[in-house]
Amino acid sequence: MMRLVGSSVLFAVIAATAACGVGGGDDGGGGGPTGPVVGGIDDPNQANGVKCSADITLTGSYTQTTAPPTGTDTLPGCWPIGNWQFTATVAKNNGCSPAPTVLPSYTFSVALTDAADGSGQAQTPMSTTSVPAGMLTHIKISATAQGCNAIFELGSNGGKDYWNLQAQLANGSTTLTGKGVYNEYADDHWPWDDDPAN
Repeated sequence: MMRLVGSSVLFAVIAATAACGVGGGDDGGGGGPTGPVVGGIDDPNQANGVKCSADITLTGSYTQTTAPPTGTDTLPGCWPIGNWQFTATVAKNNGCSPAPTVLPSYTFSVALTDAADGSGQAQTPMSTTSVPAGMLTHIKISATAQGCNAIFELGSNGGKDYWNLQAQLANGSTTLTGKGVYNEYADDHWPWDDDPAN
């Protein structure tokens, strides 16, 4: 029997340009207080200390590397096994000066691995390139009624700059779409530890 297990792991970021930093929480656990929706995404840290923000749009592609199983054990819904790559564009700057920047490309792969508890196989996001020095990262993939949702968080080492990028993969599609939000905070809002390899 196949099953999907949500993972929090380091993910890959291709070719860094000078980013104005990154920091904050996600809906994958941990983090600050719940706040209002920004750019269509519920950002748990929006309520406190936000100096400025930006709305981000995502586009990209997915290449399947392993076909889903057939028969009675077919996994319904999300099948993320393969290579994911997308670009991010600042769609609207909400008062940040200078305007926030984004990396030129984001990429990671998801492989099937044996579940730690021996109950079958699990999805495991795998890093494919090095994360730029000093950047904090967190990723979680989950199933939705429409397919897969990948939540990427990027944070500056001081936790004052934060990107929450949510890439969507519809069932049967090879196209990635999605939205994101950038927040600049007055203080540290990164919910994970301060280890860049977290």
